Amino acid sequence: ILFILPLFTEAQNNVYTFNAADGTPMKRYDTTITGWNARVLVRQDQDYNPDSTEVIIDMCGLGEVGSDTGRINDNGYGYWISNARWDGTVTLASGNHHPIIIVLQPSSAWPGESTTSGKIDVILGRWRIKKRAVHVSGLSMGGWAFTTLVTSDASSPYARAFKITSVVESGGANPNENTP
Repeated sequence: ILFILPLFTEAQNNVYTFNAADGTPMKRYDTTITGWNARVLVRQDQDYNPDSTEVIIDMCGLGEVGSDTGRINDNGYGYWISNARWDGTVTLASGNHHPIIIVLQPSSAWPGESTTSGKIDVILGRWRIKKRAVHVSGLSMGGWAFTTLVTSDASSPYARAFKITSVVESGGANPNENTP
């Protein structure tokens, strides 16, 4: 059994542990999600904590596409969490929250809706995420990818759109790019 166990564990590279400003033990690590690089920021107990949490999924822009994980550090969420500019704490009226933060690095430019939707499915299967708590954001091409994922889902039951709670794009898509 000990020889089989490594087959079922998630590869975590470049693990960095620290405490958020409020004392919450956090960890940041690199992994892959079906062929795409990802940088993940979670509470240290997330892997064995039975509670579900929120997730913020950020997709890199066109300039960060590829296989060089160092490019994740260049802009947006990847820059903030990789350079200790943000510890992942989201402060609301109900207190501090520590959502799972995942920065996706597409391996090639302009991923289609089915590819992007598949990445979200893998994330929802890998981590315990609350229903209606999937927040996505993207810089440039990443914003375009998430916006078109939602706006191109034009027929009931809106399988792709209903996975997403909110979209924040930074210089992404023209809202009229997909109709209806």
